[in-house]
Amino acid sequence: MNLFQFWKESTIFAIKAIKGHKLRTFLTTLGIAIGIFAITAVYTMVYSLQYNVNKSISSLGNEVMYIHKWPWVDNADSWWKYINRPKVTLRDYQALKQKLQHTDGIALEYTVNNEIAKREGYSVENITLKGVTEDYYKIKDFKFTIGRYFSELELKTAKPVCILGYDVAAGLFPDGNPLYQYILYKGKKLTVVGVIQKEGSGLFGNSNDNVMLIPQTVFNSIWNAASNKVDPVITVRADKYDNVERVFYESTGILRANRGLKPYMEDNFTINKQEALTKSLNDLFAGIAAIGTIIGMFSIIVGGFSIANIMYVSVKERTREIGIQKSLGAKKTFILSQFLIEAVFLCLIGALIGLFTLLFLVVFFTYLYPLSNFKIVVDGLDIVRGLILSVIIGLMSGFLPALQASRLDPVEAIRSNS
Repeated sequence: MNLFQFWKESTIFAIKAIKGHKLRTFLTTLGIAIGIFAITAVYTMVYSLQYNVNKSISSLGNEVMYIHKWPWVDNADSWWKYINRPKVTLRDYQALKQKLQHTDGIALEYTVNNEIAKREGYSVENITLKGVTEDYYKIKDFKFTIGRYFSELELKTAKPVCILGYDVAAGLFPDGNPLYQYILYKGKKLTVVGVIQKEGSGLFGNSNDNVMLIPQTVFNSIWNAASNKVDPVITVRADKYDNVERVFYESTGILRANRGLKPYMEDNFTINKQEALTKSLNDLFAGIAAIGTIIGMFSIIVGGFSIANIMYVSVKERTREIGIQKSLGAKKTFILSQFLIEAVFLCLIGALIGLFTLLFLVVFFTYLYPLSNFKIVVDGLDIVRGLILSVIIGLMSGFLPALQASRLDPVEAIRSNS
């Protein structure tokens, strides 16, 4: 018998044995199906979360640094130290604006959340109000549906103008063009000079759809920058990625000098960068994937024991058949391969059930019932790994039963009552 015939005959016998016990086959493969589904689903969700988070973080900009009293990533036990830090100030911003080089923009941004704007019987709640300086549009790089950014004259003379996010404009002007129309905020009349293009919500809530921008000079006439409700941040965009580190250290030096910090004193501000947040989150995702793998492996191991048990039962049921095959000249390797192929097929059936279930859920949540602004990413390598893992489990589960079958004495096997 040549090699092709050998594997063909072994496969036929294995398939015949599986077809003869359909219900047992299905129940046996459930453990493998659940394990492969669990591992692949965990990796799919981790990759999807990582993709969507990184996409959201990328909107912050690789070349942009955010100067704030709070770090994005640090030991949570140190919150008392950060809460006592001073906020960034207009004076800090002016020092950076005058002295910092190799930048494409430096902006001061005051933020107040959960605000309300009104206009002739309409009102919109949960607005994020931002008081911004002239370079803010260079940092955020947003696009306008209609209108424009603030002019230099409007910024310097505290002209009461505003720019609305798409959802805010739609809520206040559901039936008309808002451009150069008036809205009311804190009793102050503001003229709309622009509407930002709809962006959709990000995972970190960093969308401009519910934002209202006003000049920083107008903001200071309404709010006290020292108020607990006001959250100031200075954003700095380096002129190119290669200069990010240089701008980082220059900014540190300028701020330390501006705040009168002695050489032995630690910084009382933080310069946050996208890279640090991405690295921290990627470490978190890796940990989640590892935990998911361990949980899935337990299920697969249990499924492997179940398949090994069924293979022992199969050997016992087919003892006489094995004896007849061996008496007709079947080699040990032929008997061994039958049971190994059967075990592998059982595992592959389980893996395919698990993978098709996952793919069905992906299609369901992607096309039939899409999750808002959340893209599900399936890595083809995970599917290949799942199939390879099922083959390995099948070989491991079926080896000892197959070896036992191949070593049966043909005379004793034929005499068996099985």
